[in-house]
Amino acid sequence: MRSNLHSRKRKSIKQTSWAMAMVIALAFGSTATANAAGIGFDLDLTGGFDNGVHPSLSYSFGGITVDITPFSSLDPDGTAFPTWSAVTGPGRGLAHTEKGIGVKTSHGNKNLNGQTPMEGIRFRFSDTTSGIPIAVILNAIDFRNIAAGQDDFNLTLSPLSSPGNIYMDEAILANGWFTLAAASAIGSDFMLWADDSNDIFRVAGLDVTAVPIPAAVWLFGTGIVGLLGFARRRKATSAPA
Repeated sequence: MRSNLHSRKRKSIKQTSWAMAMVIALAFGSTATANAAGIGFDLDLTGGFDNGVHPSLSYSFGGITVDITPFSSLDPDGTAFPTWSAVTGPGRGLAHTEKGIGVKTSHGNKNLNGQTPMEGIRFRFSDTTSGIPIAVILNAIDFRNIAAGQDDFNLTLSPLSSPGNIYMDEAILANGWFTLAAASAIGSDFMLWADDSNDIFRVAGLDVTAVPIPAAVWLFGTGIVGLLGFARRRKATSAPA
């Protein structure tokens, strides 16, 4: 009797282990190609540019929303981790032009300008339906209105909480798309800025890829709960009378 009971337990353990392996494979394997294509945000033409100045701008595409806000810093040119302040006041904010987005401060122009005050734009990504922040891979940035060989940019992750520089003084060689190193910029909150008087440019587009984690996590968790219930029922039915 005891031998048969042990045999049934070993069989139950093997079945449960095999089923867990299948759940893991399905959960994480099914997301391997999800959201593989980049999502493009056209910042100069989407909705039509108006040459106006705004406190913020939002764009939604492919289930992702990006909220853009203007910032400036009075720190000296070239400061690695500037102290940022929101750009506010009459006639100041995000400039929405045919050549992309810039910031208008005391400089009076509509570019991102690195001369003090240094100017930056913050990108925050969220789910369009729920508004919950989501992580994306920032694949490329479309730069405009630059002077080749003179302009460079800085890119920081989560700028207002725990700064981490991704790119510092990266040269922009020509107008158009600048492709970032593969998976080098992953997050939901980015700051892009100019930090030198020679750095003057605008941003006309972003290309991002959503990080496909939530579906796998939910499927994995649901499978584990089901397997625990299955193992408990097996134990109850195999117990000796």
